[in-house]
This record gives sequence, structure tokens and C-alpha cells, in this order.
Amino acid sequence: MSDPSSRVRERRKKKANRRCFDCRARGPNYVCMDFATFVCTDCSGVHREFGHRVKSINMSSFTSQEASMLERGGNDVAREIWMGRWKGKLLPTIKDSDGDRLEKIRSHITRKYIDKKWVPDPTTAKRHAFARGGRHRIQLQPSGENPSAAKPFLGKTWTNNFFKKQ
Repeated sequence: MSDPSSRVRERRKKKANRRCFDCRARGPNYVCMDFATFVCTDCSGVHREFGHRVKSINMSSFTSQEASMLERGGNDVAREIWMGRWKGKLLPTIKDSDGDRLEKIRSHITRKYIDKKWVPDPTTAKRHAFARGGRHRIQLQPSGENPSAAKPFLGKTWTNNFFKKQ
């Protein structure tokens, strides 16, 4: 088995991970460890503002556990969780030409992760996740400063706590 950092770089090559999960920019260079997503530089900065743990794909070293978490997660899994009720075919795109790009990213990240605006109801999400072989066993853990900003843990169980606002 290759080293964990190589596994993370390899995971970034997967089609769903070639674009930032939050703004759809090409070539994400960071991972948001709290959500197991691949994100761009701008979005990584906004995630840090929210206290989310972000690591550079090329400049950081990863543990075997972190690499395994990203192999179980990634943008395709995150889409099912965080954008499960999104009505459009494509995820929203925030372009460089947009006037207040960082403010739009902040707003989008707030709606997505804190307000859980597009998270599906527990019954639908469980059925969908386990229909795919139970691969997505995820629960949310409250974050320190902002208890309503729950963070996922790609672990052993999927709990209804995932869907409750703290």
C-alpha cells in the first residue's frame, strides 16, 4: 500500500474531486477534513474562518486514518449528504468574475453546512446510503465554538443526530 499522502493525491484525481466542492473551481489543492471534501484556496480560507480543519494536499502529510477517511468520503459522497435535496443537476458555481466572491462563498458554506439547507431527511438519506452498500456511515459531531455547525465523522454508525440542528 502506498503512503497516506500519495493516497490522498490519488483520490483527488477522481472525477468528482477535480473541482472544488463548494464553488466548483477547477483543481482543488486543499481538503476540508471536517467534511472529507476537496476544496480550492478561496474556499479553504472560508472554511478556516468557520474553524473547520483544512489541509493542503501537496504541502501537508496525512495519517493513514485521514487518507482512509478521504477514500470513504470525497466530493461525490459529500454531495449525497450536503446537497441531497439540491434541485439542479449541477452544483452551484461561484465564478471569479462574481463581484463579492468570498462573501458568496461564505453565504453558501453557511447555508450548506450550518443551516443544512440541502441535507435530505433521515429516512431518504439512510435508504440511499445503505442501498449503495452502506459505504456512507456518517454522523455529525458538534463543533467547539458553534454547536450548530456540526462536523461529520466518517465512522462506524449513521445516526439521526446527523439531521438534527444542535
